Amino acid sequence: MVQSFPFTEHESTEVSCTRNESRTSIGAGTIAKLTVIVQNRTYRITGLVTDGAFGGCGLVVVTQAPLKAELSCSLMMGREGPIDARIAWARALDSQVWRLGLQYLD
Repeated sequence: MVQSFPFTEHESTEVSCTRNESRTSIGAGTIAKLTVIVQNRTYRITGLVTDGAFGGCGLVVVTQAPLKAELSCSLMMGREGPIDARIAWARALDSQVWRLGLQYLD
């Protein structure tokens, strides 16, 4: 049996910047694999998509990588990818738990 996910649109108040695209629940709960190079070291990180938009997505990851905004990365989401992206913002929730905002690159 195939489970379908309803399309719901919501605005997030978590980030105080003006968004160009509406957030949706499409993709939420999808496993994502992120590859990022920090200080000449390659990190392969598995995370969970929290929300999506045509221009990017939000992820929660557990990693020891020193993540920060403006890092380039490659993203595999479900059967999609690789997608070139950049970390638009990174927020440490704990010593190894991060909330990331990714922007897809053209």
